[in-house]
Amino acid sequence: MGCITLFVLVLLAIVSLSLYEHGYLGIAAAVLGSIALCVGLIRASRDWRARRRQSKQRRRQEEEEEGQKRLRWEQERQPQREELLLNSVPEERQQEEEERRRDPRKQDAILQRINEISDGEFGQLMAHYFRHQGYTIDTTTASGDRGADLIITGPDRRIAVRLKRQDNPVENTAIQEALAGRAFYGAYEAWLITNNTFTRGACNDARAAGVRLIDGNELAEWLNKLLDQLEDEPQ
Repeated sequence: MGCITLFVLVLLAIVSLSLYEHGYLGIAAAVLGSIALCVGLIRASRDWRARRRQSKQRRRQEEEEEGQKRLRWEQERQPQREELLLNSVPEERQQEEEERRRDPRKQDAILQRINEISDGEFGQLMAHYFRHQGYTIDTTTASGDRGADLIITGPDRRIAVRLKRQDNPVENTAIQEALAGRAFYGAYEAWLITNNTFTRGACNDARAAGVRLIDGNELAEWLNKLLDQLEDEPQ
């Protein structure tokens, strides 16, 4: 681009010189003026582009320095954030976790006691638990429960509860029972509670069907909290 511009200017200079020699002084002067104007514009354009490049380089350098400062500040603040997060854990939750770790034998004793009672006593125990949690309880008949042992009702909730107190892990046939109970009693949810565990097939079916599973460990935690609540209640 610079070579072409230079060639044009040289060509115009030759033309103006030829015009001057043939007596066209005014035209030659106009051509020379145009050449001078073009040269000035070219220099101004080059200077403007050079200043623009320098400005971009300075701006890029400032942004990089600002980014490095921000990164160093984040790295310095990270340990403080972690300490603040640890300190922000509610004290009650810390106490609950410490209590759970300190005395797991209490929950083991609860599970052992559930293993020793009858199915009827297990149903009465769960009805008492849910009633203490604020639910309204409806029991189904043992001869034709239609897939649910308890129907518990709360604010905007109606849950069909299937109870399985047994020595072996609960299989996926119990999931079908819980679903049947939810449909028959017009419940919004289906829960399956056991003192044992669930097979992998049962877990997969429950996840697909939206059935909530409560195994022995979670059940023991529920009843453990119930005992604590009863101990705290005034006599």
